[in-house]
Amino acid sequence: MKVSNAVLIKENLKLKKLLKIGKILRAFLLIGTVFVIIMPFVKILVDALKSSSDYSNPLVYWIPEDLTFRRIRSIYYQLLRENAYYNSFLLSMVTSFIQVIMCAIYGYAFSKLKFKGSNLLFWLVMLSLIVPRETLKVSSTLFFNFYPFFGVNVTNSLFSIYLKTLLGMGIYSPIFIYVFRQYFKGIPTELEEQAQLDGAGVMQTFWRVMLPNVKGAVMTVGIFTFVLTYNDSYYPMMFNFDMQNFELLSTKLATGRYSNVNAVALLIIIPLLVLYIITQNIFIRGIENTVSNNQY
Repeated sequence: MKVSNAVLIKENLKLKKLLKIGKILRAFLLIGTVFVIIMPFVKILVDALKSSSDYSNPLVYWIPEDLTFRRIRSIYYQLLRENAYYNSFLLSMVTSFIQVIMCAIYGYAFSKLKFKGSNLLFWLVMLSLIVPRETLKVSSTLFFNFYPFFGVNVTNSLFSIYLKTLLGMGIYSPIFIYVFRQYFKGIPTELEEQAQLDGAGVMQTFWRVMLPNVKGAVMTVGIFTFVLTYNDSYYPMMFNFDMQNFELLSTKLATGRYSNVNAVALLIIIPLLVLYIITQNIFIRGIENTVSNNQY
């Protein structure tokens, strides 16, 4: 009996030691993860606050000798004069609005309107996620170079920026259609049936009954699309349009026309940080509801 008690005590001590080691490893892993995520932002902030002499001095890496807001302020006013903020927000808002409406309609159709081959069509839409975006760039460029869009040459026009950005964001549409589909699946069928009994058609039911009940999905898809469009420089530059006629924050950073690109990056990040702080609860609830309604 004494031997068995001694063995149990020894095993308990080993278990406690292992648990303690596990906690230490988890703490180190958490600290390392935070370090990897946070340090690039800290570096951007430090470099943005450097003076011209510190920025060009390779010996001044982390701690600048002269902290200044002068360069940030100068670049900020230049971005305002060039309407870069206005253009970026306008393009992001227009793209988000169209993306939300189109994905909501498709999500509603796949969740509530049963027709022959609907499941097959839905999974074909999901399979489009594997298409590389470079494929879209090449095919779109070739197509619009030879075939004008309803008689409009879009390869070097302001309209082309909106068109190609919408095409680019279309790569993410299957994900957003899935989000709306899962939300609509969580709405009781009785609401839809009651609207139809009152004489509402399919589109009237969608606009007046179904869409107001998926505000979480609308906000989630809208925020996602806004951030993706706001940060994207790939598709706005697809057709070699002269971006000096339509300045965007993302293309400003991509073309590197400023001596302190970190100051530009910081000025781009700040609006997104404010947006995240304001909408983080809605964003998290939207993801949770999508997962909770995970029905195929």
